[in-house]
Amino acid sequence: MIMQDKLWTKNFILLIVASLGSGFLVSLFLNTLPIYAEQMTGTAVYAGLVTTGYSMAALATRPVVGILCERVSALKLIIIGLSMMMVTCYAYKFASTIAVLILIRVLHGIGFGIKSTASGVLAAEIIPKSRFAEGIGMFGLYLPVANAIGPAFGLWVAEEGSFQTLFNIAGAIGIVSVVLMFLIRQPRTSSQEAGKKRVDAGEEQETISADRLPKSFIGFEFGVVYPSLTLMLVYFGYSAIISFVALYAISSGVSGIGLFFTIGAIALFVARLFFAKLVKRYGYHRFVIVSIILFAAVLFLIPHIENIIALYGCSIFYGAALGIVPMAVNAQVLERCSVKRRGTAMAAYTSSMDLGIGIGSVLMGAVVDSGGFTPAFSMAGGICAAGAVVYVLTVARDHEQYVARIEALASGEQVAGDQI
Repeated sequence: MIMQDKLWTKNFILLIVASLGSGFLVSLFLNTLPIYAEQMTGTAVYAGLVTTGYSMAALATRPVVGILCERVSALKLIIIGLSMMMVTCYAYKFASTIAVLILIRVLHGIGFGIKSTASGVLAAEIIPKSRFAEGIGMFGLYLPVANAIGPAFGLWVAEEGSFQTLFNIAGAIGIVSVVLMFLIRQPRTSSQEAGKKRVDAGEEQETISADRLPKSFIGFEFGVVYPSLTLMLVYFGYSAIISFVALYAISSGVSGIGLFFTIGAIALFVARLFFAKLVKRYGYHRFVIVSIILFAAVLFLIPHIENIIALYGCSIFYGAALGIVPMAVNAQVLERCSVKRRGTAMAAYTSSMDLGIGIGSVLMGAVVDSGGFTPAFSMAGGICAAGAVVYVLTVARDHEQYVARIEALASGEQVAGDQI
């Protein structure tokens, strides 16, 4: 095999393992820090603020990091973000008041926002173009693996040991992850060099001027807008799963709902394992569209199910959908943008998930309070289905042509201004 087609390079393996470590620095605290905050204050109000502060900090950081990736090495940004996450894990030990705890949590969110955005850029630089979909799929496995193990392990450590032990374990994982990132060599083809092209092989280079780049709005190229909008609508539906399925099960007297999420995580993992081969053979579109429709159908069905086995069946379909759609959109936003602006493309991608969950959780909560679970899940299903409509009318119609124009522009060919 030609060397440039090799996927499992030292850099790629180190990036995945270090990213898995960062995933644990997130998942270990998903359900433990709210408990810690409640024990500290005696009220659940601050438990919610701990979660909100983290999420909003990560969301606000990503667009800035996307712009920085055009000027600063993605590898350096990842090391900065991971180091912040590692330090905050130890800093939790010294949070004597809820205000300090929330402040540390915000810094943790900023660190994760930096790392998660820049790591997507670095992955795109490391993965060979001929194996791009496969590489993105493999890289994207780190977070579901961490989410499948971390929350339960974190609770076990906090209950059987102590929160101080949990903070120490997380900090140690953070140190290892940072060390692994220092072992990665910055790829020669980086986003900072993407503004240049060779005129003659091995000779002088010329800078691609701003008017040669695709059209953009506040730094986001138009090509990433519709895939990101699709993902935001899908993750609006996902907010119903993570925030209200357990509450629905409890209100309906259904026990064993914890396994619903485990089965979903396994289905997600399996779908991502086969993602690259399926895309290579059949293309993105049919799998994305079918996955969104199945996910929407699951959301419509859930409030009418009072049997745990049937709910487990639903979890297989929602997990498979989330194994395919985010990975496909991740690959598409990177393919549909110039290499120079991969940072802002990744910011759009990650922010779309945050916005979908954030907005969805708030609206779903209001609808559940006023009308119950059936209208809430129906609303989530309808908005998720709208994601399929957006995808069919936009990305599915122009993706291949759009990618071809991006490649033509990068190679120096003339592209009409209204074509991209």
